[in-house]
Amino acid sequence: MLAYEVGSLSKKPDVMSAGPSVESHKTAHKGASTSAQVILPRVEKSFRELIEEAYAALARGDIEFLLEHSDPEIEIIESPALPGAQTYRGCEGLRSAIENWVGEWDEFRIDLERVIDAGHERVITIARYHGRDRSSGAVVETRVVNLHTGRDGRGIRWEMFSSLDEAFAAIGLRKLKGES
Repeated sequence: MLAYEVGSLSKKPDVMSAGPSVESHKTAHKGASTSAQVILPRVEKSFRELIEEAYAALARGDIEFLLEHSDPEIEIIESPALPGAQTYRGCEGLRSAIENWVGEWDEFRIDLERVIDAGHERVITIARYHGRDRSSGAVVETRVVNLHTGRDGRGIRWEMFSSLDEAFAAIGLRKLKGES
């Protein structure tokens, strides 16, 4: 189980490369200094790895990582089981959704329990959210199932469900016997 605590929201540099990485190196040759470029191959990351990195970014409060790896038209759809459930659209919607979720808690932590590959650029995550409500001080823990869909290595849809059955049904699959 991976445990993440959400920190304060801040800008962090992107850690993934969109193309080959070019680094300049100084080379000394008979007292002269010259620059040489070294082209490093791009390391392809799976969509699953991107989603795992996104949870880690959320834990450290790095909303910029999430924005940089999301399609400008991303949709975030909260579970209809949640009171006041909303659908957020675009990068500003993503920012608002995260600020709304994190803003309700004095303490907030995510334990990522499971990541399931659910097809090309589709991942289901099962996580436990832990928090202390800012207004009442009550400690809350809930299990959340999310379906993340991507296109060209960027998140385009984040759907939240109250059960794994609902997430599987959304992609036309049935849960396997013994699956929880």
